Amino acid sequence: MTSDSKIPIEIDIKTENFFKRKNLSVFYNGIMRQNNANDKETPYLKLNKHDQEQVKSFCKTQFESKSPSSYFTCLRSKSEKIEHKKIDKNIFVVLDTIENKIYGILSNNIDGSLDSLKNLFRLDDKGLEISDTDFSNKKLSQLCTLVKKYILTSMDGLFSNLVSKKLLRNFRYNKLKYAILLSYIPFILSEEESRLLTRLLEIFHLIDKNKEYTHMTMSGLLRLFSLVLFDSKCFTSLDMLHDVESVLVDISRLDFQKIPKTMIKKVYKFV
Repeated sequence: MTSDSKIPIEIDIKTENFFKRKNLSVFYNGIMRQNNANDKETPYLKLNKHDQEQVKSFCKTQFESKSPSSYFTCLRSKSEKIEHKKIDKNIFVVLDTIENKIYGILSNNIDGSLDSLKNLFRLDDKGLEISDTDFSNKKLSQLCTLVKKYILTSMDGLFSNLVSKKLLRNFRYNKLKYAILLSYIPFILSEEESRLLTRLLEIFHLIDKNKEYTHMTMSGLLRLFSLVLFDSKCFTSLDMLHDVESVLVDISRLDFQKIPKTMIKKVYKFV
């Protein structure tokens, strides 16, 4: 067999090396790259705009599907589309204010001030609305409560119902497909959705890094926000609570700048 011939590589779903294959060439809509020892993954931002859109389009279509409608099944089908959330720009002002206040308290270290860092996001301290214009003079606990309330009630979660239900269904019944869909998450979010999730995780890491004062860990924050970030229709039973928490932990570990190796139609190994 010549060196130019291509043989489909078999993927052993039982091995942990599924996402760590080397010496593979990836083909999809004109996008091609070859992995080697010095180039294990392709940074998304290094692609041109056209290829970036191809990546987004491909990942999006893996979640969107066509299902038969109730009537005239043979004639038409119902398309499920990802519905992006409308996000008030003030939420980013609130998150920036929270971060600045945490840094300010940690740097000043005034007696008693560190107590205000305890149990952030866990306690409910109401009284603010997203439409307020000045957040700088508000209590840290009020700002954290506002973030939770806004995402939970005004947005009904960060992830759309379609994305949520597909992730959770496959998490329970098809681990391989779940892992593949999970890797597409960074590329199906809108710019504002991605920004919101990224800012939240950055603040969670800051709180976890200073857990001796905050008494909150990354796992605790993710457990708390698993009830906030997913569509309310997901919570059909108590069993779902554990699944949602596990999925959010997996999402928090994603690299939002690297194209997943699973973003391929066919993988070939040159022999």
